[in-house]
Amino acid sequence: MLSIKPVRNPKKLIKQVMKRFQTDLLQTHSARRYLVEGTFQKSPRSPSFSASCLYSVEGDNGLEIMGPSQNIITSKLELLSYEGPDSLTSQDSTTLISILRDLLLASPAHRNNEYDDGYYRQAPFVYYEETNRLYDNKAYEISYGSGRGLYRIHLTRKKNCELYKSGDREHWHGNVNFTAYFDRSTLRITQFKCDFVFVSEEEEDPCAIGAFSFHYLIDYDEEGGTPLLKRISFAEEGDWRTITGTIRRIDSQ
Repeated sequence: MLSIKPVRNPKKLIKQVMKRFQTDLLQTHSARRYLVEGTFQKSPRSPSFSASCLYSVEGDNGLEIMGPSQNIITSKLELLSYEGPDSLTSQDSTTLISILRDLLLASPAHRNNEYDDGYYRQAPFVYYEETNRLYDNKAYEISYGSGRGLYRIHLTRKKNCELYKSGDREHWHGNVNFTAYFDRSTLRITQFKCDFVFVSEEEEDPCAIGAFSFHYLIDYDEEGGTPLLKRISFAEEGDWRTITGTIRRIDSQ
């Protein structure tokens, strides 16, 4: 029988899962490959095109495919296919690989440098003091009849926290939400979901308003008893481009 009830002390639980998370970040995993597939559209009226690439990695921590602080033994990213109305130049191929590479940075474990000075300036399940300062939290215990269960933790960006760096020309405001599931017995992560929805307004031109949203869902399974990233589903929409796609593990050899 399914049972869902609030956790009485969510801050204590968050500290506990972060401790487990830090330990799992020190793990290393065997060589494997991820297939990255995306559909792109530069504007609502422009034709869409699709591309895929293959990312090979060995010696990473398994919680994220590509992290700036990892001691990765080997990694390789190569463009596999492209389907669209126009032929690709060498520069186009380089740009596509760069965009697909950015999608590999989706993670609960590190800062994405692209967002470091803006709305995603810290990792939600790594630094407790920062997470407590920037996010409101809720936690639930989910129990199944078999005796197994999960913890579900919600983090919502506090309304009084700036979504931009002081002094920046461009200001952002909007919503940031994280939802993560952890195994109740081991406290290891099983799923991580992010929802970013933002609007920007430039100080020099209040009429220059842009919208941006980014959503992704990461699923984990296990290797050797520790979490291993299995799949990422993502959707990005902005005034300058729209991207949807998946990143999925295709083997473990």
